[in-house]
Amino acid sequence: MDEAPTYERLGEIVVIDEDDPERARAVADAIVASDVPCETVLKRASKVTGEYRVREWDRLAGESTETVHREYGHEFLLDPTVVYFSPRLATERHRVVEQVQPDERVLDMFAGVGPFAVPIASRGAAVVAVDANPAAIPYLRTNAGRNGVADRLDGGRGGRAEPRRRG
Repeated sequence: MDEAPTYERLGEIVVIDEDDPERARAVADAIVASDVPCETVLKRASKVTGEYRVREWDRLAGESTETVHREYGHEFLLDPTVVYFSPRLATERHRVVEQVQPDERVLDMFAGVGPFAVPIASRGAAVVAVDANPAAIPYLRTNAGRNGVADRLDGGRGGRAEPRRRG
């Protein structure tokens, strides 16, 4: 391999960007053989698309695409093949969460698996979290429970608002 491969971690999943299928396979094999804790290697096969912002993936190693991602003291169970999640946004999420005060009321209209809603609720805020993707809601509720904020987070399905005609 000419250049060192780049990858990112999503729990026990390693995500690679590689257009060449042979090189992608070689990178996946090298990751599996290395000391990198990894159960699955995924390669991005498309850009984020559609209403739910989910991308297509090529699974190069492993079986399960469900994982637990840890971020700033919180755990998020998720499956990137059915929900949108970007670990690259962790710092920005943390910056926003740090601005929330206890006893605030927050509406998260694009909650996904809860990377904003869960940490905000853990700061003492009451959170209503909705997402249009029906696959995200069970993860959102599970993540509220596994992070001890189910009593402060009301999660459910919600889509975009439909315009109403007057008269």
